[in-house]
Amino acid sequence: MGFDVGHTISSLSKLALRTNKRLDNNYKFGVMQGKYNNLMKKYQGYTQNENFKIGLNGKTIYIFDNEEKELARFQDATYMYRGKFIPNTNILVVKSTSGFLLFYDLDKLQLINKIKFSNIGSQDENFDITYDGRYLYNIEAPKSSTRTQITKYDLKTLKPIITTFHNLDKVFLKYIETDKNNIYLLGFARNNEGIKDYSFIGLYKEIGNQCKIQEVKKIDEDLYGRIYRYKICEDYGFTQKELKYQDLERIDELEKITLKDAYNSIK
Repeated sequence: MGFDVGHTISSLSKLALRTNKRLDNNYKFGVMQGKYNNLMKKYQGYTQNENFKIGLNGKTIYIFDNEEKELARFQDATYMYRGKFIPNTNILVVKSTSGFLLFYDLDKLQLINKIKFSNIGSQDENFDITYDGRYLYNIEAPKSSTRTQITKYDLKTLKPIITTFHNLDKVFLKYIETDKNNIYLLGFARNNEGIKDYSFIGLYKEIGNQCKIQEVKKIDEDLYGRIYRYKICEDYGFTQKELKYQDLERIDELEKITLKDAYNSIK
């Protein structure tokens, strides 16, 4: 698919000017309620579904059943802290910050695919899976740590089908969030000198043979910081270690934020 760089940059600038409304700093999205299980206390990253609980500790993925009995360990990459299940399956997807996506069939307890998308470290941006389990969207920086792209993967074939925004150097993407109706992007735009100009939330759209960021809303740095902090903890499964790393002690210290709610709150 193609990408209209000039149109998107123009849209970002114009829409940001029209939506430069600061949110009241007292605005609350709601407070997290919950507690740690044993694995959330032990590991840096954590995820689960109805059948399995997963601890991620960098070079090792630990697979447990619901009773927290260990079933297997995998050591197929380094810096593995973030995992998600494809909906309604026991297929686990893990993103390594060393530039890999790894796919595990936990019914068979085996690695089924390993995709190398970058030779550069610090692949800290997130990935998300569509609600129907058909596609995965991964934010990548394959050639430069200052330039991001989005790759869309078909989860039936476990192969990439679209790569976009790789030629866009004035926009840096941090988080992607999908729901049934929209795909939301959190990032920031640079000015002509390459310096951060403003942060934004926008909608990712695939229209015909073009992919674009549309209906961009500028957000203030306080809100950007709160969203970014929450999303990091969410990526790591709200583990005790990650919350402490973010200078938090308890889950209920976090404001629950979705990109959708933040986007819709800005008029």
